Amino acid sequence: ALDYCSKTDSDGDGLIENTIAGHGWVEGGKLYGAKASFYLNCIWIAALRGIEMLSSYLGEERVKSHLSNLQERCLIGLEKLYDPETGFVLGIDEAGKQMKFRTIMSSMGLIFNCVPHERISAQIEDLASDDFSTDWGVRIIGKSSGIFNPKGYHEGSVWPLFTGWAALAQFRLGADLDAHNHMLANLYTNKDFSSGYIPEVLHGNTYELSGICPHQAWSETMGFQPFYEGVLGFAPNMIEGIIDFQPSIPLNLRRVEAPCLALGSNCLALSYECTTLISDWIEVTQHFRIHMAKEIPVRFTPWIPKQSSDVGISINNEPLHVRTLDGITSKRVELDTSISGKKLDIFITYTAPFLILPVEPQLTKGKKSSQPRIISIRRISESDCWQLIVRSPGKITSIPIIASRKIEAENADIVANELIVKGNKSNSYKTVTVLLKAYSRNA
Repeated sequence: ALDYCSKTDSDGDGLIENTIAGHGWVEGGKLYGAKASFYLNCIWIAALRGIEMLSSYLGEERVKSHLSNLQERCLIGLEKLYDPETGFVLGIDEAGKQMKFRTIMSSMGLIFNCVPHERISAQIEDLASDDFSTDWGVRIIGKSSGIFNPKGYHEGSVWPLFTGWAALAQFRLGADLDAHNHMLANLYTNKDFSSGYIPEVLHGNTYELSGICPHQAWSETMGFQPFYEGVLGFAPNMIEGIIDFQPSIPLNLRRVEAPCLALGSNCLALSYECTTLISDWIEVTQHFRIHMAKEIPVRFTPWIPKQSSDVGISINNEPLHVRTLDGITSKRVELDTSISGKKLDIFITYTAPFLILPVEPQLTKGKKSSQPRIISIRRISESDCWQLIVRSPGKITSIPIIASRKIEAENADIVANELIVKGNKSNSYKTVTVLLKAYSRNA
């Protein structure tokens, strides 16, 4: 397989090609015709890394050197698929011309960590918009693409598979609010068309089936994989002997029990609880209890709200130094070292002026999208003012919020636990920038 794939690179640019036999994922329609595709070469890089890891483990140094060379050439070749305005494009055609479409397939660059995050973050952020996203999932291509067809198998329909890809990529960039929404959209579709199952394809404009299979295994995997790899953030690496643990648990999910997350013959038991105390600001405590039969080091890098401050972590009652890295709507907490122990008692504490919760999909057969899309959260300079960027349909829409006593909103009203966003007179989507201003805790 390694030999075959590498030999499809007919022009020596490092990119494997679709033209020798068969086709890539897109086997027809207006997106068809790529000689070399971005997503396929990201998968190729991931495969090479996996084989390299195994060859190193098995002592096959000659194979390892060959694999490193193939990876390096492919990473250089990916530059042919980058356009400064579009970002990473669908692919290049037989003439070497870029096929300048933004598609859901760009998520592969992030899922497999093939390109720098800063070069692809705008494309992943765009997946949250109504151009790509519906209440029930994500289209392969945006409505603004010029070739959008809501019934088209590869031209605008919603695939739960693609929705899962989007969620996985969003979790990696800290776009947690929309990632949770997409994950739930996938899971909720099992109620409506073939009870207990998730379909292959949904219409791109209205919540209805668009043919093909009402029961599709790859759709169903994308109900679960974003939960395990995104919400729980569980990624064991048995060859290196370490667990990457990057939980992104929404704050409306107050308790989680995972009694056995498998690591070969070992097992990790996870218990999680979250509490909030609302006063002038909100005080949040997230408590993780981990138990393993056999001790394995853990790289613990949880995601918390982007607007949080006064962040602290203790492991088995020992406070640790932390640093944070901003994502799109959340930020990642990083420690200086991995942590170890058969039993780990982890407390994360922080304060925040407000907490935005994921929008829960409300799906009605035959209806068009009617829910807001959360795009990003941005801080205004070093102030306690935050911009919540929303794509909002109709006159008003609501987003779940937990607000402190020291918060005020512009372009929206805070009513109980809802942020009522002021939109427009039509049902079309409009960008609304909600300003959330926190007064000093000492005021």
